Amino acid sequence: MTSIRTKVVFLLVVLLVSPSMLGLASAKFLVETQITFDLAFSGEPAFSRDGNKIVFISNLDGDPEIFIMDVDGSRSTQLTFNTVEEFDPVFSLDGNKIVFISNLDGDFEIFIMDTNGSALTQLTFNTEEEFNPVFSPDGNKIAFQSNLDGDSEIFIMNIDGSEDTQLTFNTEEDFNPVFSPDGNKIVFASSRDGDPEIFIMNTDGSAVTQLTFNTATDYNPVFSPDGKKIAFASLRDSDYEIFIMNIDGSEETQLTFNPIQDLRPVFSPDGKKIAFQSDRNGNYEIFIGLLDSDETAESQTAVTITETSTITVTGTEGLLSTITNATISIPVIAIMALVLITIIAAFVLMRRQS
Repeated sequence: MTSIRTKVVFLLVVLLVSPSMLGLASAKFLVETQITFDLAFSGEPAFSRDGNKIVFISNLDGDPEIFIMDVDGSRSTQLTFNTVEEFDPVFSLDGNKIVFISNLDGDFEIFIMDTNGSALTQLTFNTEEEFNPVFSPDGNKIAFQSNLDGDSEIFIMNIDGSEDTQLTFNTEEDFNPVFSPDGNKIVFASSRDGDPEIFIMNTDGSAVTQLTFNTATDYNPVFSPDGKKIAFASLRDSDYEIFIMNIDGSEETQLTFNPIQDLRPVFSPDGKKIAFQSDRNGNYEIFIGLLDSDETAESQTAVTITETSTITVTGTEGLLSTITNATISIPVIAIMALVLITIIAAFVLMRRQS
């Protein structure tokens, strides 16, 4: 009997020291909800800062155009109308502007407009191509990728298009820049190690650090609103899936599991959802996945202990029980207190019976 009690106490100590060993730090989508049903290409979603709107692209009229809709997919409104391509739309921080890419002048340049499609203004003017513009958290800068030096590099400029500055310098492709919420870092994708991987650097281009290391393509990185996580798309299981990891590259976790392409993840402002594009129905549509992880206060984690013992964890009530199998389903933020109380109770019981 003493041996069994010792095993149970040891298991609880392990749980206290490393919750992730029992999957407590794992993440997954609780629910995936389709919000566009256009029977056309719809993708590249981006949330407004208040979380009420999503800007996206669709080729409903025959070529990619910019649209805006409510977060539930209702009240979809087309903002651009022309015979060229528009894509990579992103809201400004105040929600009044949308920056995007268009080839209105014959090559892909950065444009900005009001959220009703008016006041269209071109920001870059050159014979090369720009992609993936994103606003800095303070709304004063735009980061983007450009082929100005012959291959794709990361640049930054003022919101009016002035004072563009190159941040990366190499002979491989650097792309998909995104600012961290505090504005101090930029996460991006780069093929500098032979295949696209996720990197992070300071906003002046210094301290470049590689976060993912594999032989598959990793790209489309984006920070969570609290700056603690990075979501991205990866080809590592033979098709593109959505993954999430810590900002140091640790604890990579797959969020989608299917034999089709899931791409372009973006967090909702509250960090509880990720919007993405998927072709699971035969054409690309926009979906929203509800996160079940320790990033949200509502997260629930189940732990099952199957050792027969007089000491079994059953939850916040009945810490000492003779039940063979016990399941805990409580918020992750409370589990450490529960485990500590259980360890104390176990030692008290053993002392009384010794």
